[in-house]
Amino acid sequence: MGLVNDMRNNEEYYQVLIEDALKVCSKYEGKGFKFKKGELQEYFQDDLLRTGYLLATMDGILQKSELKLFCDTFHVTSDEKVLKEYYWEDVCLPNNYMKRIPKSMLYVISEERKRMSNELSVFLKDSRILFKAFKQFAYKAIDCGGTKMPYQVVALEDMSKNILTIILNSEDMDIYFEEVSMEKAIINIDKIKVKDNGLIDKDYYTPQKDKEYYNPYKVDEGYESYTDFINSSKKSKNKEIAKKQEKPKIRVEDIIESDEEYDVNEIIGEIDSMIGLDNVKKEIRNIVNIIQVQKLREKRGLKTPIMSNHLVFTGNPGTGKTTIARKLAQIYRGLGLLERGHMVETDRAGMVAGYVGQTAEKVTELVEKAMGGVLFIDEAYTLSNSKMEGDFGQEAIDTLLKLMEDKRDSFIVIVAGYTNEMEDFINSNPGLRSRFNKYIKFEDYSVTQLTEIFCNLCESQDFKIAEEAKNTVLQEIGKMVAESKENFGNARDIRNYFEKTISRQANRIMKLSDADNLEALITIEKEDVIRG
Repeated sequence: MGLVNDMRNNEEYYQVLIEDALKVCSKYEGKGFKFKKGELQEYFQDDLLRTGYLLATMDGILQKSELKLFCDTFHVTSDEKVLKEYYWEDVCLPNNYMKRIPKSMLYVISEERKRMSNELSVFLKDSRILFKAFKQFAYKAIDCGGTKMPYQVVALEDMSKNILTIILNSEDMDIYFEEVSMEKAIINIDKIKVKDNGLIDKDYYTPQKDKEYYNPYKVDEGYESYTDFINSSKKSKNKEIAKKQEKPKIRVEDIIESDEEYDVNEIIGEIDSMIGLDNVKKEIRNIVNIIQVQKLREKRGLKTPIMSNHLVFTGNPGTGKTTIARKLAQIYRGLGLLERGHMVETDRAGMVAGYVGQTAEKVTELVEKAMGGVLFIDEAYTLSNSKMEGDFGQEAIDTLLKLMEDKRDSFIVIVAGYTNEMEDFINSNPGLRSRFNKYIKFEDYSVTQLTEIFCNLCESQDFKIAEEAKNTVLQEIGKMVAESKENFGNARDIRNYFEKTISRQANRIMKLSDADNLEALITIEKEDVIRG
């Protein structure tokens, strides 16, 4: 990832990419869609400038450094009002500009694919050059503003994914052209080019503080378009919108109860009430005791040994690793070790992307969400066990380790997975071994404990088990465990067994003449729990 960052900051590399992209555009002028000399080049720059302008203004203003990037790259006016007139696009609509494929790139992809066989169509060299230049410029538009905001990255990812998908797609292009008018769009960049001997105004635009901007990535949907927002004359509503703009828009699934207070003793009591997990309960108490003693020493002005709070959970599926991780996050909050006490859960699919750079962005976004809480990575060993060329699992590990160092004490990482695989994972990288030195082993449940879990599930859903059925449940679960292969699913398999039992009970009840009988509805009989 270091190489990619170096490239982004290398002005010479950036200029070469832009020049190469313009050479590609020149190559396709006069062919296919019959662009005149220089026309497709301007068309491509037009698409770049619109993308950069939208990304740059998502935080509400166009900064001097952002405006300078546009002026230096495209040799255009420094009048922000003129730029806005030509390059603002309503991005609140379903088919907004940031979710589409720039037409200039679509044209080149189409023409290049026509020249190649289906077998070679994924190796669209010219199209990839345009894509690389597009990404490089977009990154600079985001980075030069000083602070890279999550909603800017999301918008760029939307567009990048669509472009990369069509480059990799070897099928007929017609499906993409059906939704996009292939008539050549109006080129605006030639209207804002600086004509005075190449000189650009030194007095760059200073943002107008009284100017309101509509940003659909930050503001809850209250307006249909940018024009609707601007025309609104209600000051009270504008103040409400401005207040909402203070924080990026959060998806419902990401909402956390960050202000909730946690009673450590109460949470430990909840853990103690869980079935089995004797070793886990002991380790949790050890962790709590160590932290509490550290706090007491700190209060007395004594030195406190530096200890890693990151953890490794080992064991088979269904042994409570995710549940305990969530409880631990709350305990850490209650002890004052974490500010929020929430948990962000992910796995390889949530961390690793398909090409260089995006993996680091995905990991960084996850860590930002986990700030003040716990980042829980399930089946973490899958990040290091792939031997395929082009796999970016190692990039995810390297990025995570760097963020763990840069944002030390701001969040805690818990990695989980099968015992042997997790040992190999930690030993695969010295950085992992130095940061994860505390292991908690989750043992498989016994047959008796699994039976108790089944009975608790029944009780929680207003079912009761007939006496004869209880012994049958114990026998059936015993058979299940004996017949299971390595890496038994434990409580997860018992929940599946419970759901199948309820299904069998429902089929039996519907054959009864008095199916709405209360006793029949809540009772699980022997035939319901026999696997068949």
